[in-house]
Amino acid sequence: MSLKIPNKVDAKGLVERLQSVAIKRVAAGTDAGTLAREANDPKTKDSWLRGSELTKLFEGLQKANGETGKDVTLKNADGSLTKAGQLFEKLAEARGGRDLWFNAPAKGQVLYANFKNVDMGFFRGNDAAGKPIRVTGVPTSELSMHWASSGRAHYVPPTNLGVLYYERGESVDLRRSGNTSVNDPAASVRTELSADGVKSSGAPEDFKAKNINRDPSTVRRSLSADFFSDTLKLPTQRMAPVKWFANGWYQGLRDLEEPLDKTMWKDAVQKLDPKREVTDDVWIFKAQWTEGFEAVGGGKLDKADLKYRKNGSGDDGGKQYRAASGEQTYDLKTNRKDADQAYDAFAGFVRTVNGVGLKDANGVEIPANDPKRFNTDAYRKAMEQNADVYGMLRAYTGLVMTGSWDNLVNPSNFAWVGEKAKDGNVKFSALPVDLDSTWGLRWDGQPAWQDLDLLLRTGDTANVPVIWKNLLANDHFKAYVLDYTEHLLKTDFTPDKIGGKANALWQRNKDAAYQESDTAHGAAHTARPYSNDELYRHNELGHEVHKNGLYAPAIRNFVEWRSASANHQLRDIRSSFTQRSGVDFAAGELAPK
Repeated sequence: MSLKIPNKVDAKGLVERLQSVAIKRVAAGTDAGTLAREANDPKTKDSWLRGSELTKLFEGLQKANGETGKDVTLKNADGSLTKAGQLFEKLAEARGGRDLWFNAPAKGQVLYANFKNVDMGFFRGNDAAGKPIRVTGVPTSELSMHWASSGRAHYVPPTNLGVLYYERGESVDLRRSGNTSVNDPAASVRTELSADGVKSSGAPEDFKAKNINRDPSTVRRSLSADFFSDTLKLPTQRMAPVKWFANGWYQGLRDLEEPLDKTMWKDAVQKLDPKREVTDDVWIFKAQWTEGFEAVGGGKLDKADLKYRKNGSGDDGGKQYRAASGEQTYDLKTNRKDADQAYDAFAGFVRTVNGVGLKDANGVEIPANDPKRFNTDAYRKAMEQNADVYGMLRAYTGLVMTGSWDNLVNPSNFAWVGEKAKDGNVKFSALPVDLDSTWGLRWDGQPAWQDLDLLLRTGDTANVPVIWKNLLANDHFKAYVLDYTEHLLKTDFTPDKIGGKANALWQRNKDAAYQESDTAHGAAHTARPYSNDELYRHNELGHEVHKNGLYAPAIRNFVEWRSASANHQLRDIRSSFTQRSGVDFAAGELAPK
């Protein structure tokens, strides 16, 4: 990771450059040489490089060159680095990674995203095609981000200039984001981070601050992300609370969503297994609900349901899953330069999911229209060889237990990840994303999600991706889901545990949430649909909220209801289905031996 080194830099310029790439704090009060040498010393504290240390750093760089005045010279006339320039280059090793964006340095802190001199009139508008206008900056536009306590009223400036990110000028951009929520009065905000050094610093280049208008708890998305990662042991996008300001006005609390990129996937995988190697060949496909787009290989792509596709000539390759124009049903987020190879690998995954090309114990091909092909050893082995199938089954269990209808009953808000190993084989994994329609949240007319059938045997399942139906048709995979559900009900899926985690997240968020209104019962000046009193009653007293066609039970209550329903269903299913998976979840096993 190398910083772009200018010829000269003044103190302000040094601050802007280093803050824009998140430098780790190492040892307070050290000179530039010591700072650079100790940058990666595991004995030093990994936190922020504070403003006072930046001042000492600038002075240390000048001292290394024997300079005084307002500037420090980093390059000689021939372009070679001065002593100060060599130390500046070593600071690349002290750059903080993605963790600094999603782990608060202190308890109770939230991110502050502060936009200055941006045209909010344009931000609220649409272009001629009806799509949100992308607001671009002017020379005086600024964006800065830092962590601070959520408990202070409105904007809290960074202490001693210690910011996480800084960008200035016309590159500062701003636009509304989302699908059904894109026109919400309190919209999600999206911006591209493009300050010098971002690409190699680990910063999330695509910055999305998602609105929480439909969630009076303010924590459902974060709670779900923690549950899928910490409890279900699945690679998951991280979330961080962010207070968004524009031109001095507080725009409300949002969820900062980690982008679907290679850094996200590698960090999430190695959090669960530090020894696991992740190659650069990672293909993340985001599932979309699209309408009638033509596939490159012919026919229409309507929704990301993982159904097997082939054209009249028998071609079932990557062209069958790639839209010729418009939005992609299976939207490739990474390594787009390898799109042909990626979509061909994805087509292979779909073939496996749908049991195409299976052979029985005698080597005879099982017909692709035989519904019994899924309940065979051949199907089990094919899924085990080509996918992290047990991770997928835990993902399914998490979705069905938390009532994640927008990720399960609809084939959107989900991602499939293919990793190409050094031997050329590609293995796919599940990646649930945008988990906010969870923990009982539902629209009028929708079923009570606490009663969702564990095996999706009842209700409207027309839009459920075929992978879940096919996996559950295999007795071994079905036994795994039932055994794992039983394990969760005995351990982590309890009102006290889930409710306690939800309350801790609410305690972190509540001051920032309350600051969106000046009174208990009055409307929020951020256009949030819930009053502060409604938030208080929902989170502190456990009251349900039913407003604007949306119903939200208290999270603790939902878990109690869901647990009772799931236990009842398990007893009913076990009366006729007694097979077990053989996995000792209590001992920490996650897959058969």
